[in-house]
Formats: sequence, structure tokens, C-alpha cells
Amino acid sequence: MIVTTGCSSDSSETSGEPIPNDFISDSAAPQSEDGLPQDYPRDLAPVVEGEVVSAESGDPAGSFAVTISTDNTVADAAADAVALLEGAGWQNRSDSSIGDGTTPVAQFFNLPDGGLVILNVVDVRGDAAVSYAVRLP
Repeated sequence: MIVTTGCSSDSSETSGEPIPNDFISDSAAPQSEDGLPQDYPRDLAPVVEGEVVSAESGDPAGSFAVTISTDNTVADAAADAVALLEGAGWQNRSDSSIGDGTTPVAQFFNLPDGGLVILNVVDVRGDAAVSYAVRLP
């Protein structure tokens, strides 16, 4: 049996040229230092503290999808998220309560002049993942 392996000792450097635009999606929004899209309305639709694990901008009219990993329980993360949104003027349209701390939470919010936030909070191995679907007026 013959086994062949290969290694390269070529220590050539990259060309330093930028990646051609053909490889970058037109729908990819540049991310800010905090991990949110640059055009995300931080004051209008505040999010909980944590690590942004995904963030996307939709159409130019203002739709966003954001998921944040936190070190909190579902109940604490949901309470924080609800307080932030209500503090920014969103009205909670859900009849459900925050729950027992482990049950997934879904809340729906509207602004008086339009707009929608769907908030989902789920347990991920003892920590909460908070997802926002935001549609601005």
C-alpha cells in the first residue's frame, strides 16, 4: 500500500488586493462594531446586551432580523427585551406573560404610527437566545 501526503512550504503572501465585488452579495449589509447592520435603528428598536449571532437587513423600507445570545435565563432576557422595547414607545400586543423561565416566549409589539416587532426568546443550553423581527413604519 502506498500512501502519499503533501505539504507546501510555500510561504508566499497574499496579493493584498480586495476581494472582487462579484463575491459579495448585494443584500449583505455592512455590520457595525456592535454586530448590528449599520442602518439598524438602535434608538427606535433597542436590543438586549449580548453577542449578536446573526443580523440581516431586509428591504430599504426598514426590516431587520437580529438574534442575540445572552447569559440570561429566558425570563430575564424576555423581561429586559420587553422593557427596552416598551421604553422606546412600542406597545405590547401579546396576551401571553413572560412565562416560567424556560418556556419559549413570543411577544408582538406595535408603534402607534405603524411598525412591528416580533420578539422570540428561547432557551439554548441554559442561556437565552433573543430574536427580533423588526419592520419599521
